[in-house]
Amino acid sequence: MDRRLVVLYGSQTGTAKDVAERVARDARRRRFRVLVSAMDDYDRTRLIDEAPVIFVCATMGDGEEPDNMKGFWKFLLRKSWPRDILSNLEYTVFALGDSSYDKFNYPGKKLHKRLQQLGARPFYPKGEGDDQHYLGIDGTLDPWLDGLWQVLLQRFPLPPDQEIISDQELLPPKYRLVPYQGKSIAPPTRSAAPGTIVARVECNTRMTTANHFQDVRHVVFSIDEGVWHRPGDIVRLMPSNNAENVDALLSLMGWMAQADDLVLVENTDPDSPVPADIPQPTTLRALLTRHLSPWSRPRRYLFELLSHFATDDQQREKLVEFCTAAGQDELYSYCHRPKRHCVEVIQDFFAVRNVPATYCFDLFPEMVARDYSLASFAEGKVELCVALVEYKTKLAAPRRGIASEWIRTLKKRDEVPLRIVPGTMTLPDDANTPIICVGPGTGVAPMKSLIEARIQQGATANLLVFGCRSRTHDFLFEAEWQKHVDAGHLDLWTAFSRDQPAKVYVQHVLLQHGPQVFDWIQYRGAHVYVCGSSNQMPTDVCNALKLIVQNGAGLTHEQAVEYVAGMKKARRYQEETWS
Repeated sequence: MDRRLVVLYGSQTGTAKDVAERVARDARRRRFRVLVSAMDDYDRTRLIDEAPVIFVCATMGDGEEPDNMKGFWKFLLRKSWPRDILSNLEYTVFALGDSSYDKFNYPGKKLHKRLQQLGARPFYPKGEGDDQHYLGIDGTLDPWLDGLWQVLLQRFPLPPDQEIISDQELLPPKYRLVPYQGKSIAPPTRSAAPGTIVARVECNTRMTTANHFQDVRHVVFSIDEGVWHRPGDIVRLMPSNNAENVDALLSLMGWMAQADDLVLVENTDPDSPVPADIPQPTTLRALLTRHLSPWSRPRRYLFELLSHFATDDQQREKLVEFCTAAGQDELYSYCHRPKRHCVEVIQDFFAVRNVPATYCFDLFPEMVARDYSLASFAEGKVELCVALVEYKTKLAAPRRGIASEWIRTLKKRDEVPLRIVPGTMTLPDDANTPIICVGPGTGVAPMKSLIEARIQQGATANLLVFGCRSRTHDFLFEAEWQKHVDAGHLDLWTAFSRDQPAKVYVQHVLLQHGPQVFDWIQYRGAHVYVCGSSNQMPTDVCNALKLIVQNGAGLTHEQAVEYVAGMKKARRYQEETWS
């Protein structure tokens, strides 16, 4: 009996990949052979006669599939496929998403449905992870995996002479760090992903006043004039970790003496190739600076790994408890509620000693690129509007986002590799069609690129609804907006929430101008764009629009809901939000 499984993932920020690797580790403990791959890296021709496949599928943006799944998804959507082409395939799906979004787990649901349309048979029910669960994805993943292994072990029993590898036994590392025996070379740098260009920093200035609670940066890069981009596109940046923090981590782990030795990264499992963006040879310092993210939220596997190297029984027992179903409430209180990162966990469990550096890929998540909306439409230039993340946790320790700390340090003339990738927002084909842009805070960034593109087209029916706390402290791009207003290219409505006793937000401003908004939507076919934090604003704006339509057209609430749903389906209502 061939006890082989395939785990295919679509992952944008690394969470789905982490889940796929956890599934693979659990499978190996049960003596399965496992292939783990991003969907777009997998040889699709093998799918027809493949072993059972476990799909792990994240959600990005407004229900979009992750980038490393897009090719696979287009392949499945070919209309020429016979309806029974995948009749030999057995599969299951675990979808990841956030239930605060309308299209919760949409790619996973679509994948599950499409596979069935092509004749594939689910051998186990689809699972759905939700970031809103107080235990995060693990809240639903744990029971889903328990049931999955029961089903698979019934169908593929262990050989008579083998047992499940105990959790008490340390698995081999994902990759090995092997001393490099060749000639000395220049310090390794990250290999560029396809489509990467080198941009040069022109400016990195603070847009908000010094006494405002948030540091919002206007970062401008110069690029080659031949590089083409569209309004609404995304700029993808790969940050690096702070050098002082990396030094402190190397000392903490006892790895400083080998930090700059040249090594080759080799796989320990033939089905787990080394990522192509890791240069060969490299150094441990380079890996911790550019490829790994030790200051990110820890995966549960971190606690399992640390338990094997704890020299104190009490600390070892606590680490093991955090990996059990019974210990999840306490893990939440210890780790997730105060937002501890991996390094803080290692500092707390001081009895952990002598962790081999070759386990660095298992201890820490991989560094992932950050996406920022393009805030310009000028050729040869890329502008970003970025709010730097800085806050205090329950530990009272100041915390800065990894990318924020990196962006803060960028200086004029620094060279930065970046990629420009398609965004989700598209302008109407007819320049005479009005657009209504709702972009509070840094949500105004893509609106700036859309409006600038429209002005180049000669369009004047452009409305921006902008919101912030105060006209004097965080009115982003105020001078640019006023210039367009004075030229007759833009209508500008503002909501400064803290400049009067009663708070005023963008949805309130829309309601105040309800008849004009309805006129643009109903009689002039206006397109509506909404961008900003996913917390409450998008829902409030959508509800305001439903009320405007209901009052303007004399509809019932249910009819107004259908009207706005029709706008979304026709791409006349587009959202770009983040959590």
